[in-house]
Amino acid sequence: MVVADNMSDELIDKLVELAKSNDDLWTALKDREIDQFNPDGSPKLPSASMLIRELINKECGADNKFTAGPLTIRLRFLIRKELDLPV
Repeated sequence: MVVADNMSDELIDKLVELAKSNDDLWTALKDREIDQFNPDGSPKLPSASMLIRELINKECGADNKFTAGPLTIRLRFLIRKELDLPV
């Protein structure tokens, strides 16, 4: 069983700001929130979870044990608000 560490609220805030300040990442996350699939039905890669994990690893090191769940929820909430989608 893998033990995951929870992120502090401060770290989540920092990662959210990093995501929002990276235009390519923010655009890709918004795109995945609208539709996770290409027109041919294949999944868009990297997926939102892959993009978020890459952000965590870049900031916290590849050997971190942070769970991505709370950050994912916060990012999706902000993106859905920005896109005027139900939250």
